[in-house]
Amino acid sequence: MDFGKFLMCKHCGFISDGPADGKCHKCHFCGYPLEECETQYTQEEWINMEFDERSRVKESIAENVIKNAPEFSEDAMLHRQIQSEKEMAEFIDQAVNRIKNAQPNQVKCPYCGSGSVQKISLVKRVLWSGIFGIASPTIGKEWHCNQCNSDF
Repeated sequence: MDFGKFLMCKHCGFISDGPADGKCHKCHFCGYPLEECETQYTQEEWINMEFDERSRVKESIAENVIKNAPEFSEDAMLHRQIQSEKEMAEFIDQAVNRIKNAQPNQVKCPYCGSGSVQKISLVKRVLWSGIFGIASPTIGKEWHCNQCNSDF
């Protein structure tokens, strides 16, 4: 059976979430060499594992392997945890900004295709209805096109 190999840093306690691919040789957080760590799980099992279970396995590796290594440093681990939290906060901020800056589904005029439209206010509707009654041009209309002046 092909068991999963993952990368770990015995200095700061970093453990990769993905399988060892041989591309990364130094820890992203502290610069120490990364070492392969074999687990009892296949790569498929690891990938399909629930987040909480994977966290428990990583914590077990940290407690039983990394923290007993002579090169382990509590300060380096604390620095990694702080840096990791900062990176996660930055990632979340970027995602929130992307969502905020995304163009909402913009209403376009069905006659000229312009996006320069505005919602017809309730006050304007009532005013037009008061003047024209049932023949008001705004009855059943929600939007006004600033380009071709049509209501739709």
